[in-house]
This record gives sequence, C-alpha cells and structure tokens, in this order.
Amino acid sequence: MLFADLENSTELTRDMDPEEADELLSAVFGRFEDIVRAHEGSVEKYIGDAMVAVFGVPTIHEDDAERAVYCGIELLRELPSISGPSGEDLGLKMRIGVHSGLITTGTRGEFDVVTGSTMNVASRIQEAAASGELLISEDSAQLCSRDMELGPARRVRVKGVKEPLTLYPVSHGKQAIVRREEFVGREHLLGEIQRQYFLPPAGNFQGFLLTGEPGIGKTELVHQCIKAIEEQSTSPVELLFSRARKFRRQPYIVIVDFIANYFRVHPGMDEAEITKQLCNSPDKVNIGDRPAASRFARFYRDRSGITLRDQAFEILNGLLNELLQSMGRDSRVIMFIDNSDSMDRKSMDFLKFFFKQRTNSPMVILCEREPRAETDEIIPGLQHREIPPLTQEEGAKLLDILGTPDNPQLRELLLNQSKGNPLYLRSYAGHVERLGKEGRNTVTDEGIPDSIQNLFLSRIEGYNPDIRDLIIKLSVFSHFFSTIDAETVQRLTSGDPAIVPGALEFYISEDLLEEDRGIYYFRHDLIKRALYNSILNYNKRILHRIVADIMREQDHPHPVRLLHHLVHSREIRMAVEHAADSRTRAYNMEFVPYLEIMEKEIGKAPEFRLDILFMRARILFNNGFVTQADSIVKEMLGISIDEKTWLYGAVALHILTAYNIRSHRFEKGIFCGSRSLQYYRRCDDREFHLHRGLVANSRHHAQAAVLSLMIQSESKRGNWENAEALLGELAQAEHRIYQIQSEVQLSMYRGRYLYALELIEASPFHSGSVGDDMLKPTVPVLSFLSGKWDQLGAICDEMIASAQRDSVNRVAAYSYKAVYLWHLNPENPEIDTVMEQSSFRSSQSPNIFDRISNACLRAEVLLILGRLSEAEEEARSGLLLAQRHSTYHELFTLLVLLGEIHAARDDREGAAFFISDAMGMCGSFPSLRRRDRISCLYFSTLLHAGEEQGCSQDLGELCRLEEEQLVPDSGLKNLKRTRFFQEIYESLEEYPMGNENPDGQGIKS
Repeated sequence: MLFADLENSTELTRDMDPEEADELLSAVFGRFEDIVRAHEGSVEKYIGDAMVAVFGVPTIHEDDAERAVYCGIELLRELPSISGPSGEDLGLKMRIGVHSGLITTGTRGEFDVVTGSTMNVASRIQEAAASGELLISEDSAQLCSRDMELGPARRVRVKGVKEPLTLYPVSHGKQAIVRREEFVGREHLLGEIQRQYFLPPAGNFQGFLLTGEPGIGKTELVHQCIKAIEEQSTSPVELLFSRARKFRRQPYIVIVDFIANYFRVHPGMDEAEITKQLCNSPDKVNIGDRPAASRFARFYRDRSGITLRDQAFEILNGLLNELLQSMGRDSRVIMFIDNSDSMDRKSMDFLKFFFKQRTNSPMVILCEREPRAETDEIIPGLQHREIPPLTQEEGAKLLDILGTPDNPQLRELLLNQSKGNPLYLRSYAGHVERLGKEGRNTVTDEGIPDSIQNLFLSRIEGYNPDIRDLIIKLSVFSHFFSTIDAETVQRLTSGDPAIVPGALEFYISEDLLEEDRGIYYFRHDLIKRALYNSILNYNKRILHRIVADIMREQDHPHPVRLLHHLVHSREIRMAVEHAADSRTRAYNMEFVPYLEIMEKEIGKAPEFRLDILFMRARILFNNGFVTQADSIVKEMLGISIDEKTWLYGAVALHILTAYNIRSHRFEKGIFCGSRSLQYYRRCDDREFHLHRGLVANSRHHAQAAVLSLMIQSESKRGNWENAEALLGELAQAEHRIYQIQSEVQLSMYRGRYLYALELIEASPFHSGSVGDDMLKPTVPVLSFLSGKWDQLGAICDEMIASAQRDSVNRVAAYSYKAVYLWHLNPENPEIDTVMEQSSFRSSQSPNIFDRISNACLRAEVLLILGRLSEAEEEARSGLLLAQRHSTYHELFTLLVLLGEIHAARDDREGAAFFISDAMGMCGSFPSLRRRDRISCLYFSTLLHAGEEQGCSQDLGELCRLEEEQLVPDSGLKNLKRTRFFQEIYESLEEYPMGNENPDGQGIKS
C-alpha cells in the first residue's frame, strides 16, 4: 500500500475559486495516477488531498513491493516538473509512506474496497515521514532492500500500533553487490589471492575458480579478499560483479549486471537516467559512446531481452571493452562472478569469445559448486582452489561470533555435525535465537538433529502448519517462482492461497528465500534440497505435475525446466512430446540427462523407447559426441535384431545416413540410406502408430526424409543423374516440402542459383510456416551467389531475427550482412560490428563440421572485405580441420582462398603451393563450387605458364556459365568486386578462349 499526501494544497488553492482549484488538483492528481498506472498499481481512493494506491490488487505481480517503492520515488521526482496554469512553480511538497502486508478486498454497496491493518499502517507511516520524504516499513524493506538505497533505520511509535515500527527512508534504487557475512579461517587462500592481484600478469594465468559445497563460504571469502586488497592498494580497486541466477531470463544477464552494478543502475531508472548514469557518473569511469549507452539502457529496461536482441552482443561487447580499457589504466580490474555454474548460455558464450580476443584481461574470480571442464573452456588459465571446511577451532570461533549458548556438550556435537560448513553453524545460530525468544530450552526442547537436513526441518517445525507446509511445497520449483505460481500450487493442493503473499515475506525474514524483482528463490540450495527430500515421492510427482502445468500455460516456457518437471512427475508421454516439439531438440545437451532418466522409466511407456533413443543419439551427434551416439545406434540395431522389428533398424540407419553425409562419407551415407528405406518399407502401420513423437508419423514421411538426405549426398558428389532419379522417387512420397528442399539443394550444387531462388519464392512453404525453416537458410547464400546484393541486407536481418538459431545459419546471416554493408559503403564502421558477431556465433559451434563450414564462409567474406590477415587465419584453421576430416568441398574452397590470399600479397611461391594442391581436386567433383574452380584454373594458368592443358578453354566456359546465373545488370558487377574476378574477366578479354597467357609472369594485385 502507498499513501501520498500533498502537503500544501490548501495554501495553493486558498485564493482560487472552487472550479479553478478543482481543475488544478485534478491535473496534479491525474499526473500522479499516470505514474501509479505505469507501475501497474491502482488508485484505491482519495482522502482529502491524500492519494491511496494499492499494488497487487486486482492483479498480483511478483514485485509489487518494489513497484510501490519505485512509484513513490517517481512521484517525488515528478513534483518539481508540475507547474501552475501560467507556468509558475507551484512548489509542491509530498509525504509518502509504503507498507506491505495482507489486505482484504470486497464490496461496500456498489464500490470495491480494500481494508485491513496494512492500509492503516501505511497511512501512519506517511504521517511519520518528513516533507518530501519516502518512508517504508521494515516489511517492505525486506521485500526490496537489495534493490533500494535505504537510509538509517528509525524506531517510530505510531497511533494504533502497539509496538514501535522500524522505518527506512528511501532515496533511490541500487544494485546489490556482495552479501557480507561473518567470516573466519582460510587465511592461506586469502593471502594467495591477494598476492596474485598485486603481481604483474604472467603466463596464461587468468584468475581463480573457487569451488565448494553450498554454504562453505565462497562468496564471503571473495568479499574478504576484495576488502583486504582495497586496504593494501594505493590506487582504487575496480570491481565488476555479477551473481548468476538461473531464473533470470534476459540474455547475457551476467554481462548486463557487470555494467549495471558498476554504474549503480537499477530497474527504477528510465532510459535517459541510465544513459546519463553511464556517461556522466562523477565517481566512475564514464562511457564516451553516448549512443551505445543509450542502446544499453533500452536493452536493460527490457527484461525479456527481445528489444535489441540481435544487437545485444555488439552493445555489451563494445561497452565492456571500453569500460575495461578505462578502468585498467590505473589499477588491475577484478571481475567476480558468483554462482558461475548458473550462468546462462549466452553469457557463457560471450565470455568465451571475449577472453579469447583480449590480451590484457582482468583478474577473474569465479565461484561454483564443483569444478567443471566447461568453465575452463570459457575462461582458460583459471587456477582451481577448493574452499576447505572450517577446522574445529575456526568453527568454535564462528560460534562465538554468532553468540550461541556456551554449552560444551552442545557445541561439540554441533561442530561435529556441521563438518566445517559455516552455513550449518549460521542456520543453527538462527534456530537457537528463535527458540530463545520463545522461551524454550535449546537442548531439551529441540535437541541436536543428526544431519543438516533434520536441522532445517526442525527449524521450521515451530512454524504455523500452513506456513510450514507451503515452504516445503515450494521446494519443488527447480529454480524460481512468482507469487502467482505459489498461489497456484497452494490452491491445487487444497491450501489457502490467501496466505501466500504474507508467507513469502515471512520466509524472506527467516532467510529461507531471497527476492529479486518479484521473483523468489531459495537463499541456499542446501535448504531447498533438505525440504525437497522430506516430501514423499508420490507427493513429489503431484507437485512436479502442477508446476509443469503452470509452465505450459506460459507463452515461452523454458524448455529444459519444463522437461525437468514433466520427467519428475513421471509423465513420460508428455515429456517426450515436449522434447520432440522443442526448437532446440537437435542441439540442446541439457536434454540428455532427462532423456536418460526417461529411458530408465520407459517400462511405463515402452512405445516411446525409440523416440528417446533417437533424440539422445541426434543431440550427441550434433554436439560432436560421436562415440556416445554410436553406442546408442548400436543399441537400436541390437533391438531390431533381437526383437525382429524393422522400425528400430530403419531409424538407426536413418541416423547413420544423416551422420555419414554430414561427415562427407557419401558412399556410406547412400548405403545406409538405401538400407533405411528398405527397412521403412517393411514396417507396417501398426509400428508407426506405436512409436510416435519425434519419429516420423508415417512411412511416407520417414522415407521422404531419408530420400532427401540421399539426394543431398548425390548432389555433393556431383552424381546428377542419380540425384534426379531420387528426386523423382521423392515426388511420389507426397511430402512436398522435402521435394522442394531437395530440388533447391540440387540446383545450388549444380550452380543454378536463380532457378533455386525461383523454387523457393514460388514455394507455398516460404511464408513463415514450419517448412520455411527448411528453406530459409539457403536464401542468403543464393542471394549472395546470384549477385542480388540489394536485397541481401533485409534477407540477413530476417534470418537473424528468425527462430533459426543454429550456428551455421547465424554465421552466414551476419557474414553476408557484412558483404551487404561493404557493398553500400566499404568504410561503414558497422562492418566491424557485424563481423565480430559472425566470429562470436562461429565460436559457439558445437560440431566440428559446422566449424569447418563457418571457417570456409568467413574466410571468403574476410577476403572480399580486404582483411587478408584475418582471412588467412580463418582459412588456415578451417583447412587443418578439413584435411583431418576429408570434407572435400570445403577443403577445395579453403585451398583456393589461401592461394588468392597469397596472390594478393604478391607471394607467388605461397600462392602456387595452395593452387597446385587445389588443382589436384578440381576435376574430381563437378559439384565443387564453380567460382572456386574458376579462380583455381585462372591462377593455375597464371602461375604455371599454361602447364594445365585446356585450362583457358575450361575457364572461359565456366565464366560464361557463372555469368548466366547472375541477376542481370548488377550480378556481374557485384561478382567483379569480389576476390580476383575483375582481373579474371579482364584476362579473358585480353586472352580469349583458346589462347594461353604467353609468359605467365607477375601476379596482378
């Protein structure tokens, strides 16, 4: 509840007639109402010149307390801007009080009303506020203190309340940095980190990864380190801090928090305030790029991350680089990420790319539960340090600080049970304090539990039964929940939802929960697990099903978290269908542990065994875990043989077909595809009905998918007749989308770019339907090859904004957008940003064949842009992989590109080396890209003085064919702007077909 009293309204309107006074006050309170509505509150009533606003009625939000306080802040800020009828300063003054608690809603006659002590207390708090002050109760402070700048607490007696109230003045919001708690021991580790900070960076040392069980004191140790470093340092110690939390859905949230925490940006700020904070902070390093700061403000204000989503990397990368460069001039920067094992994927990818690019990096400190190989991949050079438990002496010292009873028997038993975990000791101290306040003996009434789980359970035993049962139910949420979620769980388990808001406040005061922007989560995972483990398995399944139903009602539920609840509710059918429908089903490694659980439970839904095996194998293959995936395929083939079922064999061979073709084992792909088709044709309809989900719903669908793969294989091999025959067979399978996709791919490999584009544009699926996902990825490359560059920018922007999230498609979209920008203006600074995005997306590729494709594409684009060193580095890295894995097409292209790069440097010997290698492949596959063959033949003729017979004749014919597939007028012009094609076409005019270059001397640059 918010009470706001306009103090001097009587004085303002004393000399006005009633109509003028009413008009003025209506305008003033109209502005106030707009602010209340902007925070999604509602004005309950006016009492004289006081406005009463309520947050949480009729619609409950997760952050109603914060909304009320931020609303109060904005009301006070708005006052100076409100002027009188003639523009005069009205000098408005206001007192505001905010209180949180339970209220009652109902009707009085024809009116909806809000009643209860909460409203009365809010009114009394407002009366206690000074002029121009916002004063909040302790209840409200507990809900939002981490995001508010609170003044000193005041003990105030107010009318109608028996005990004095603890009230806090609020000036503005803030971001929480590090939680400060009692700390003892670990002196050796503290000293090591401090010494390392003051040493000059050496070798590959990047920082520390601190690990340990929940509650062991990782965060407190880092705080003590920073405090000690600040005391020793002669220059300011700059800190970038972020606490990773799984519930925060904004992309790159760890990086966002680095910037927001440093500049003290908070959600109550508007875009202009945030921009000003970044550019004009008096005691901070300021951002010089004001447009970039403004874009960060827009992105920060959007919790969903949809606004500027595809510019987020560019914005954050630029700001963080500028910030670190400025901060590091006088001192070494510390970058601290708490709970780093909860980082979102985009933040992890960002940091991996970021540290790969930087030579002068900050000292990094990460805290997580257990060391992970993934963390070392993100930030190489971290020294692992496990936080040791407290010794008996250190534990006893902590108990002395906490003030537990001096009972030798009790202390010894407690220290033994704690096993050196400070959280255990702190929790027990709080437990003892509560019992002491209740006048109960801490030994005889409660005793000492045998484990920390029993300690936590005994801690809540004294709660009201409804309050106790609710916190146990809430432990079923995998990461976080809102007030509405908690109310739904309470209602569906025959509890009273009305107790939820007050209960959540109580849990926060008891240090069980924390709240961030209206989202609640358990303060310590250890407490959550203790409560969860106390639930009977049958009841766990019911609760998981309720949470799953809540998530399924959301517009975009987190796919892995929803799968978690479906699996643990033993809803195997629903879990399989959800996994099959997820857009990330082919790549998301987080699915794999749940698929393994589902496989163990498969006895309850044996019809889904094949679906689960299929998904596991596909995800593992796509992420490069070939050995594990291969064992699943073997298992499926074994089931086919043992159980005499064609379908398992068909699906296993289907997977092998896709993998072999992707890894350029075309003959094996064709063999497996033919076998898969035979098996599918022998299946009866009954088998398909038993195995639905991810596996094809009909034999026609399954056969169409396999035929499409086989056509792709024959197209890459240049076996046009075989591909055409398979395409005719596919036309009879009655799956038009596969037919169009295959015909487009065949046309692209044959160099018929314009025809392939015509097929896509005429397709009924090229309009945002499901089939569009199969066709859309080919549009940017076909537009690039055909010279339709004027449309390339819009096409790439659409691709970037679409649901196509795999790395190859994203790399292509960003890379070709760079070509488009270069086409418009070669000096456009946005080219750097877009290519950096391309590099970042390429670094995210989980599969080695994707990395080869990305290197090939990026090397060509970098060469077109004239960035020879970057192009050479990209091509060389791709060539090493392509050689090892025999990816024929990419290998040929990379060799030609490296030849061109050396030619551009007038390095005849280097160019000859790569071109000679490429010439050995040039005639092997007619499906090799035509323009690469043109370049290869040209440089072979130029460098080897016509040693290759018939080269000039072939070159002219290939150039003619390429020109036919370019859009009229602009196509050839655009082609000549790339690589060496201007020189190649000039040479054809100088030496027509049939004539050789007489000397072959020199390389034109």
